[in-house]
Amino acid sequence: DLIEEIARIYGYNNLPISLPAQALNMASISEAETPLMRLKHYLVDQDIQEVITYSFVDPGIQAVLGDGTSGVRLANPIASNLAEMRRSLIPGLVEAVRYNVNRQAPRVRLFETGQCFIPQIDELDQSERIGVAIYGQSTPLHFSIDRLVDFFDLKGILNGLSMINGGGELTWSPSEHQSFAPGQTASVSLNGKVLGIVGRLHPKLARQLDLPKPLFLADLKLDPLLRGQVTAFKAISRYPRVTRDLAVVVDDMVTWQQIKDAVATLQDDRIQSVELFDVYRGPGVPDGRQSLALSVSLQDSQGTLDDQAIQELVDQVVRVLRKNADAELRG
Repeated sequence: DLIEEIARIYGYNNLPISLPAQALNMASISEAETPLMRLKHYLVDQDIQEVITYSFVDPGIQAVLGDGTSGVRLANPIASNLAEMRRSLIPGLVEAVRYNVNRQAPRVRLFETGQCFIPQIDELDQSERIGVAIYGQSTPLHFSIDRLVDFFDLKGILNGLSMINGGGELTWSPSEHQSFAPGQTASVSLNGKVLGIVGRLHPKLARQLDLPKPLFLADLKLDPLLRGQVTAFKAISRYPRVTRDLAVVVDDMVTWQQIKDAVATLQDDRIQSVELFDVYRGPGVPDGRQSLALSVSLQDSQGTLDDQAIQELVDQVVRVLRKNADAELRG
């Protein structure tokens, strides 16, 4: 009031008319934060929104969605449904998906990073993790026929995520989890170390939680995704690439990952890639076995491959598959 009275007596018209100036500088990001920001920007580019949920969860929900073990109980919880520290990011993501679905969202795509609290014998393991949840339609509403998300949508997102900081290619292997659907659950590894679990929420649990469409979830360790390898340059070969197709018969239980791992043991740079383009079961293939059609790409950086060299490389692939996967060439 005193300042206003002084201004009135002095005369408002005598006061200089100027706005205060302040330089607005962009906040800097530390080098340690940069890898995490790259991961977040990638997920946002995939049309996935970041959420931040409570570190406290409902013990009942955690028991259903977890691995069956109990978490750390709070001595004085703020609410009865927030009485336990989370062991994974899955309970919070599932609750966030439910919240949006209950508000008529046909398509929900969320991710979260944060600490999880896993009790050990003598200490509390507080590990940084990253979780992803995709639910409902695979794409926004448009004029074409849409489809629901599936396991491979999430697999593609995570494969891209692992490459952002130069971490390398993920390894996928079948797995089981009490809250995930059988046959749609995988363990994910990077450089030989297990990152976490990926899969579809079990249909029975989805019905109990009023989620009528498929919900796919991932819960992974964050640190290995932040510490990548330095990218190395390799000149593209000037010599032509050759492709040979093979059809091999293997046991039904043999996975594509096992085939890739077997070929990788050859450690021959001339074998550029091996891709799967067809799986057949039926007449002509014994019961309990499957025919896999493979496309093998060959290229040498030192010169053009002749017919003899090509055949030797193909024979190497066939031998290693016969040894490691009990494969037979299909006639």
